[in-house]
Amino acid sequence: MKPFETAVYIAPLPRNWEKALGYTPQTPRRWLLAYWTPFGDEAMYEDGIVSATGNWQPYLDVVNSDAFRRRLSQHFGFLYATTVLGGSDSEGTHCLLCDLTDRQLYVATLEEARTFLKSPLPEGYQPPTIEQQRAAGDAFQAQLASWRTRLAQEREGKQLILCFACMGGYVRADDGGYDLCSACKGDYARRVPLQAGESPTIEIWQELPLPEDLLADIPPSSEA
Repeated sequence: MKPFETAVYIAPLPRNWEKALGYTPQTPRRWLLAYWTPFGDEAMYEDGIVSATGNWQPYLDVVNSDAFRRRLSQHFGFLYATTVLGGSDSEGTHCLLCDLTDRQLYVATLEEARTFLKSPLPEGYQPPTIEQQRAAGDAFQAQLASWRTRLAQEREGKQLILCFACMGGYVRADDGGYDLCSACKGDYARRVPLQAGESPTIEIWQELPLPEDLLADIPPSSEA
């Protein structure tokens, strides 16, 4: 399903690409756009509701691929994605537009893609009342307080360990898709108890050989 006439089809979307990018909501939307911003020099993604910084490596894997450059050259006359998608020194006019259902990748202008992501309200939709908004706000604050309490408890007496064997808990597979990292099981960052005399710091968790019994517990990725 082509989203709109001016969108340019590029290639199939790699397996689990959006998850490696960092887009893992409980209810993902069908369409996701991604682009590079010079502000912080980061990859960004949006789904029409959520906008956030993503993991840069999966983004670069796509835009630096030979297939992507060929299509970019054929349609726009440019060889490098930064010309239209933005880079470290300039904002782009276009973005990646991803169909997460049919697993297809397009390039489109940011303006058109953002307009496309704004789905119309259902017929008969009524905005929430002030009382409903207040109740929702109170519930959110209660959840936030609970989250902060749990986070403080989890951090007490522990140090943060980062896995450098992956990007955001995913590693690129031989088929061009992405699988959960076997070194950290997709956690990427974990907290471990402090030993005697240690202070809470952020340390790098290098890829280490894991015991065979631990590796056996890691199920193969079967997600589409």
